[in-house]
Amino acid sequence: MTINRLFTTKQLADILGFAPKTLSNQRILGTGLPFIKIGNAVRYKSSDIETYIEENTHDHNGMVKVNSIRVKEEV
Repeated sequence: MTINRLFTTKQLADILGFAPKTLSNQRILGTGLPFIKIGNAVRYKSSDIETYIEENTHDHNGMVKVNSIRVKEEV
């Protein structure tokens, strides 16, 4: 088992350019990134952050780039 680095909500918000409240709202709505909750502490795994960024990377044609494979989004 590989142990991922864990990020706080504030750290992830800084990385993604979101407000921490946005991440909180996404947790409540069940959208956004998977998270870990240990007691009251919310953490995000580095591997999930990398996957999220990959899945939300688009080229100039609106194609999603996933692991260098271009997939056309359904509109």
